[in-house]
Amino acid sequence: MNNPHDRFFKETMTRRENAISFFREYLPGEIVSQADLRTLRIVKETFITPELKEPFSDVVYDVRIRGRTVFVYLLFEHQSSPDCLMPLRFIHYMSGLWELWLKQNPGECMLPAVIPILFYHGKEKWKTGVRFQDIITGSESVLKYVPKFEYILRDLSEFTDADIKGIITIRIFMHVMQRIFLPDFE
Repeated sequence: MNNPHDRFFKETMTRRENAISFFREYLPGEIVSQADLRTLRIVKETFITPELKEPFSDVVYDVRIRGRTVFVYLLFEHQSSPDCLMPLRFIHYMSGLWELWLKQNPGECMLPAVIPILFYHGKEKWKTGVRFQDIITGSESVLKYVPKFEYILRDLSEFTDADIKGIITIRIFMHVMQRIFLPDFE
């Protein structure tokens, strides 16, 4: 983890109170209203394979939603431009998380849900789709056999100061990350 952005992200988002505040503000309301954020805990700080590690940092949490464990996969992305294959990367990470979960829970036939979130703070707006089917070619008759999921995108390039909410640590974190590429940042 050579990038200071990674260290800043990990230092901030691996603190439970910061993660709870971030999720309260930036997860969809229907998820927050059903989640017991008192049960939130970090499961794994890094789940990305070594060949994909360079531009990313991630943290995996679990939380109880309606009495069931759900994984929240928070991926921090700081490339200078959007990645059109992000849905494929997420499906790879999600599969790895499920495989690990099955190793730890032998005999299970049901998998916990994974909520993928992309926290992006690149120099330009994120312009690519958030659904896996957005990157698959084929007719409707073919697409019905393709996994359907989308990830939650939080693109800081689109946030105004009024959009940045949460406890003070999260607000400072968001403001810093939003401005980090500005020439007069220092």
